[in-house]
Amino acid sequence: MKLWTLPWVLVLVASSGSAVGAQRSGEPEPHYCMGCSFASCEPAKLDGATFSGARMVAANFGGFASAISSAALRDLLGGCAACNFQAASLTGRDLSGISMIGVDMARADLRNTRFDGAALCWYVVNGSERSTKCVGLKDARVEGASFRGVRICRDPTDATTCTGVTAAALQRDSGSALSGAALA
Repeated sequence: MKLWTLPWVLVLVASSGSAVGAQRSGEPEPHYCMGCSFASCEPAKLDGATFSGARMVAANFGGFASAISSAALRDLLGGCAACNFQAASLTGRDLSGISMIGVDMARADLRNTRFDGAALCWYVVNGSERSTKCVGLKDARVEGASFRGVRICRDPTDATTCTGVTAAALQRDSGSALSGAALA
């Protein structure tokens, strides 16, 4: 799949997987992407892209390394459920306060990145069983990263359902000891 300049093109038809890009008379259109891959297209050039209002499910951003603005990155990650950011380079970014559901950041470079107050964990209910899951951080580089005040939510889209998550739970459910990171 060839990629286009993304600031205006992320209107996708999920049922057919085909991409359609347009804006009508200045009204913002919903932007939706299901199962899109931005990892293997030489890799995707996303510098300068915006993701405001974009919603993605199971999108592949493996190896992501882009010079998009911090605001665009926050929009991208906050609107991405079950997305792959394995081996991404997100060093020094401010991702505090956003909600990231099912994002896999295994082997990502997250050194000096701020996740303070972010909703990184959620409850999973299967019948009468309830468990917790967190953003995947296995083998991620987190030296100098901050995970202060990270939250767990019943409904990650509703901040009123969130409470603080313990450092032990974050470590256990993210798959990482988070060595060298600030936890609390």
